[in-house]
Amino acid sequence: MALPDPQASAAASALAPPCTAQLLALQADMDHAQVLRQVLLSCQAQIEGNARHIARAVFEPGHVHQLRVGLRRLRSGLRLMASKDDLGLPAESLAQLNDAAARLFRQLGPAREADVLAELWPPQLLAQIAAEFHVDAAQARHLLQGELAPRLPAAAVARLLRSRASQAFLVQLRDLIAQLPAPTVKPNKASKSIPAGAPVLPKLHRRLRRWFLRAQLEAADFSNLDASGRHALRKRLKRLRYGMEFCLAGHATARSQQGLPLLRQALQCLGELNDQAGAMAQLRAHASQAPAAQFALGWLAALHEQQLRQTVPVMKALVAAPLPWRD
Repeated sequence: MALPDPQASAAASALAPPCTAQLLALQADMDHAQVLRQVLLSCQAQIEGNARHIARAVFEPGHVHQLRVGLRRLRSGLRLMASKDDLGLPAESLAQLNDAAARLFRQLGPAREADVLAELWPPQLLAQIAAEFHVDAAQARHLLQGELAPRLPAAAVARLLRSRASQAFLVQLRDLIAQLPAPTVKPNKASKSIPAGAPVLPKLHRRLRRWFLRAQLEAADFSNLDASGRHALRKRLKRLRYGMEFCLAGHATARSQQGLPLLRQALQCLGELNDQAGAMAQLRAHASQAPAAQFALGWLAALHEQQLRQTVPVMKALVAAPLPWRD
């Protein structure tokens, strides 16, 4: 079984911190299958490290967040590693794994969105609502959160991770890793073993340069993007970021290292815009029935406009960055 016994006592498992992404152990001469194996192992550690706590219903919001990050990293890695001209890889298995990861990612979405919403309200806003409606800070939070998406019970999220589909996904990930070759020592001249494939990192670097250039073209038009366009840009930048983080473990250059902090900064800005847009959409749906929601909507709209202005120079810096791996 991919996860611990769901009947295990919650008290028997101490709450560990969320499991974050770990660097890959890449070597410059690794072939395609060997690099893919390292990518999958890194994602597996993050996914299972958080899933086991969620399945026991002993977790915090960070575990759900990091599990979804692991799933997105997995899908980004599969996208980077797989294409129609990459021979010798189990294309059908990779596609099935990608679909299963996407499905679990979507299913965890409501839990993550409720967590984000609960943590979004800053003290200044709660203080203003408390003064406006003559309540304390806790009641002010309830006036907002109670009208919007409530946090899902831990047991409901745990059942999702213990479901047959989730278990099958984790087993599928393990099985695919087992089929891929581990790094080996180089054979001597007398060895009759089948030679490894060609080193793949240069090919991945070229692919990432194309991704980076495409992202720069979209970022250059940031001021003209609507919420949907900004969300699409955010997904593209995440895929690029994870791909670069995978490959930096094998060959980091001054240019590639320069681009990654800019990507992270851009994603931080876009993430805040995305959270604010999601909260405003929910507030609009309840504004007519909930005066506190109407009050918060105006406050959040002003904050959103400020964040948009602050994001423009960040995008300009990303557009001006040199393409990675061209030293």
